Amino acid sequence: MQQDIKGKLDSSIPEHITLSEDKKREILIEARDRVSPRDLRQKRLFKPMSVGAAIIVLSVVLSFPYVSDWQEQASISSQIKEGQLKKVIVEGHGYSKLINATYDEQTDAMIYTDNKAIYTYSLATNQEKLLVASKEHVVITEVVLNEKWLVWYELYMEIDNGHASIHILNRDSNETFIMDDTLQADLQLDGDYLARLSFGEQGVVPSYRILDLETLKETVVHELVGEGANSKASFKNGLLVIPEQLSINKQKKVKFFVYDVYRDVKIGEYIVPYEFSLNVTLTNNKIFSQLLNEGQPSILAYIDLIDGKFHTIEVPEFDDYAIFNDYVALSVPIKESNTVSLYKIERKTEKKDAYVQ
Repeated sequence: MQQDIKGKLDSSIPEHITLSEDKKREILIEARDRVSPRDLRQKRLFKPMSVGAAIIVLSVVLSFPYVSDWQEQASISSQIKEGQLKKVIVEGHGYSKLINATYDEQTDAMIYTDNKAIYTYSLATNQEKLLVASKEHVVITEVVLNEKWLVWYELYMEIDNGHASIHILNRDSNETFIMDDTLQADLQLDGDYLARLSFGEQGVVPSYRILDLETLKETVVHELVGEGANSKASFKNGLLVIPEQLSINKQKKVKFFVYDVYRDVKIGEYIVPYEFSLNVTLTNNKIFSQLLNEGQPSILAYIDLIDGKFHTIEVPEFDDYAIFNDYVALSVPIKESNTVSLYKIERKTEKKDAYVQ
């Protein structure tokens, strides 16, 4: 359903109030986010380090304390060998833009957007280059990439014909394909497949769709049946995990739908007794998530897709996390800010049967 969003915003602003184009852009992006799956966050996880510049730290940490052993590290820097830590100063962009940068191993560069254009910053030359130029009345809201593809979502704000489009760049051939479409969210790349949440035309049930980027054949893999979600899906090695909140016997619970995209089959459904699921991450055949109920502390847990077991991990209070294999980074609140602590998961966890259907 195409709507003149910008026109409605302009008409709703009282005559004695003037908003800059940048402020209008911020409002429009926030409005779009409110109809897209987004994380429930109790507080801001990180504070800006500076205005117009930020430091991105890229590191490989060799050892971490176990999750079950909460002794603080004496010095993380002492565990990092020379040359493994690199500080990069990118001028002209705020912290809120650079925190979502994606590291591109293929070009040894960071790729990021300021919601107007897309940039690449070479870590070898410390130079920024314009990858996708800005356009008048266009906002870039999502950017995803892998070795072969760069995909981004453009939201057009022209008064007469506000609409949106998905741009797909083949990085091998440098060819770009454009899909004019209605409201989208949650772009996910896995190999030559793009998963996206499509809201479609009015009266059409929102659904996750899979686009084969080589053939441009698209299929509907999942129609939403619940009351929404607070996390994006996770798409890796052909498996797509979609979280939804459902009311079961008048109680809100999270249900995970798991699909094998390569074989075009559903391989499982899992229900957990929590109302909200944040930051769903699929890795090593495990569905990790931050789970919580209203008014209660969150937990870190995972479902093992091999045996269907639900595992909780003993962790301190945290606001956010990132997982890679057996290593987890926790954003732990310290007074009015947060610090990131790195740990290794020890396989001494509580096991429960998840509800499998």
